[in-house]
Amino acid sequence: MCKYTQKRAHQLGIDLVLFPVGSPGLKPLEPVWKSLNWESSPLIVDSKDEYRLLLDYQFDQLTEKLSFAGSWIDNHLDGFLNKIR
Repeated sequence: MCKYTQKRAHQLGIDLVLFPVGSPGLKPLEPVWKSLNWESSPLIVDSKDEYRLLLDYQFDQLTEKLSFAGSWIDNHLDGFLNKIR
């Protein structure tokens, strides 16, 4: 992560939690990005705006279908944050 991002997060009072590289099990959005890439790759669109609308729609559909982020945070991140505080 770049130093500017770290510095800005600190200025804003944001605690950054960095996950190990290559640990998709610790990153709840990884399956969403993989599915979004898979489903959007065959699309043919006329404009950037149309593509953005399609991606927004697909992202919403995927995150509803893969609605694990809330329970993942409850089960993993809260416990992790309690340990480091």
